[in-house]
Order: sequence, then structure tokens, then C-alpha cells
Amino acid sequence: MKNTIALINVQIGSYKNYNSLFLNSCKENKDVDFYFFTDQDIPVLSKNIHIVKISFLEVKEKIQGLFDFPINLDSPYDLCDYKVAYGEIFQEYISDYDFWGYCDTDMVFGNIRAFLTEEILDKHDKVLIRGHFTLFRNTHPYFNCYRLPLSDGRLRYKEVFSDSGVHHFDEGMPDLLEGINMIFSQNFGWDKVYDEYIFMDLDVNSWMFINSDFKNDNQEQQKASNSFFKWSNGKLERIKIDRSGSVIDREPFMYIHFQKRDMKVECKVDSGEFYIIPNKFIAPEIGAKQLYKANDNKIYWSKLMERVSKKINRTLKRR
Repeated sequence: MKNTIALINVQIGSYKNYNSLFLNSCKENKDVDFYFFTDQDIPVLSKNIHIVKISFLEVKEKIQGLFDFPINLDSPYDLCDYKVAYGEIFQEYISDYDFWGYCDTDMVFGNIRAFLTEEILDKHDKVLIRGHFTLFRNTHPYFNCYRLPLSDGRLRYKEVFSDSGVHHFDEGMPDLLEGINMIFSQNFGWDKVYDEYIFMDLDVNSWMFINSDFKNDNQEQQKASNSFFKWSNGKLERIKIDRSGSVIDREPFMYIHFQKRDMKVECKVDSGEFYIIPNKFIAPEIGAKQLYKANDNKIYWSKLMERVSKKINRTLKRR
């Protein structure tokens, strides 16, 4: 491949129960290298998966070493805001790649290169804009563009890195949130950004597997109903079927992001093929009737009760 890609993830603490499925999906993307910096023991499944053991304190010290002001990094969760700096923090590992990026682990990849073609990479210096997957061209001034000022001259990274809490600095719409995408847009324009819906970012409050940005769109709701996801030897697609199990439509995706969804694993973790339904990974031997009904727009009781509980707590606090 002409354009080489390195993806970085920093995970302090336990992984999801479906991490083996995630790692298998990484393994199948042989033309993409994955660097996992973690304090956990995870297997090296193939030569494109690189594991670097590191503690939270060591990560914090590496980050602090880049800046001449004290950073405010109290917990591993706050690392989200520092994703934009991973290319600089871990430059010794990824300096020879054409693109570096960050990704989450609560997901399953399809075929990344089928979507991020050489033509797309040649024409763009930033690929996608979400915190669960973003790429930057690994050359100056793009690889550490988070250091660039906003249009009013403020260095937003200094404000974020020295403040407590999470600021979603790694994502956000460029005209709404003072994050990396606003910085990139104001310094380079938006024509060098590739931002297409080649992924499925699941709505956390819907039982159906529906893209969170289109959860109220009737056409997307129709696509989501009576459909399931199939992962087979590195390829991911959404399949819509009728009552008999006949395929009505197929749509490939680069990855599916589960966010805060609890998923059960009811398939072999080293399986070359499995289905994904709410809220399970299952073996492909499931019957057509069960598949047809799996993604019906049911009430997501656990999320409903969670929202009710939060509303009650807010009401009690106001009294």
C-alpha cells in the first residue's frame, strides 16, 4: 500500500467482554497497523497488532513531558481529550507511517482499506471526524495540528489540557464545538477533510441498530428494521431480510461502534463469521425468523429505566 496507516489506542483498565472479536477484526485488516498501549494482558494475534505495556502514570508522564505547563489528567477516562496528541506522544512508534490516527475498542471493524482507498487518502489530510475513528496525515503541520490556534488566536489545547473534566476535544462538529475539527477547519479549510458515513455509530437509547445521527430519519429507520449485521472474514455488512429470510438489501460498513451498549457473546471468539443483533454476537446458524425479529423497534427497557432514574434524581436534587 502506498499510504501506510497506524492506529493508536490507549486503554488503562479492563476491555469489553467482546475484545477478542474486536482484535480479530483488527487482525483481518492486515494493511493497517494497530498500536495498543495498555496495562492489560492481551494477545498478539498477528504482526499488524502491536502491544505496548504501560501504566497510567507512565502515560501521564509521557504527556506531561511534551508541555511546559501542568496538565490536568486525573483519570484514564480523561485521556479522550488527549487522543489528538497521540501522534506526537507516541511518535517514536509511528513516525514512518503516512497516516496516524486513533480508534476506540468498543467496535468491530470491517475492511478498512475497502473504504479508505488510495485515492481518498491522496486527496485528504484528515479522515473522519469522530472520536471513535480519526486519521491525520503524518506530516507537518497536520500530525500535531491540535497545537494550532483558533481564529481568535486562542490555543485551545492549553485550555483543555490544563482543565479538569472531559471537553470532547477529539471530535465535534467544526462549527459548534471548540475541538480538533474546528481547529483544523479554521486553519486548513474543510475540503481536505474526508467525512462520509461509512460507519455505523449506534444510538445508545434505541433497541434497533440505527445510526445515532439519523435515529429520527424515516428512511434510516426502515433500513434498520428487520436487519442484522454480518461479520465474515474481515467484511462487515448490514443485511435486511424479509420474513422468509430472503435478503432484501445489503450495505457494507467500515466499522460498527457500540458505544455504551452491553453486548453478550454467544459465538466462538475466534470465529471467522458471526452475526450481530441487539444485543448479542451470535453464531450464524440462527434461524431466519429470529433474525427477522431481532432488530424490531422494541422498547429498550434498560435504557428507559436509566433515563427515568436520572430524571427522578434530578427532580429530587432540585427540591
